[in-house]
Amino acid sequence: MYSVCEMPSVSIDEYLEVLWTLRVDRNQPGKIRDVAKLLKIAPPSVFQMFEKMRMQGLIKYDKRSGADFTRKGKRRARHIVRSHKLVEKLLVDIVGVKLGEVERPACGAEHYLPEEVADAICIYLKHPRECPHGDPIPKGKCCPQRKV
Repeated sequence: MYSVCEMPSVSIDEYLEVLWTLRVDRNQPGKIRDVAKLLKIAPPSVFQMFEKMRMQGLIKYDKRSGADFTRKGKRRARHIVRSHKLVEKLLVDIVGVKLGEVERPACGAEHYLPEEVADAICIYLKHPRECPHGDPIPKGKCCPQRKV
């Protein structure tokens, strides 16, 4: 359980999630304009957050190639994305939440779900490969070896 001091930064997590979508899912550079468009914010705000994330050791940034993850950043982004997609899968497949209503609760849960709980959900769901939207779910330590 998170105490007030241990609560992760939701805004940084959102940036990591968008960078994951661009870099990993779409194989595109993490350009400021693309991140700004996906988050529906102004490019100067993205630049400021990129600088903050760089100082925290989460990303590397170059004007030409865009933002890319450090090891630490990729590990955190993988956890956020995996937690979000596993919660969506659980809510849709097991609980019966409609696909159009699953985004908000999954987005809320992703920031606070410990890795052990994400692994427990993954095991319960028999290590799903895709979320209800058809996007790939990053595998975790609990997942059997697979080629994707």
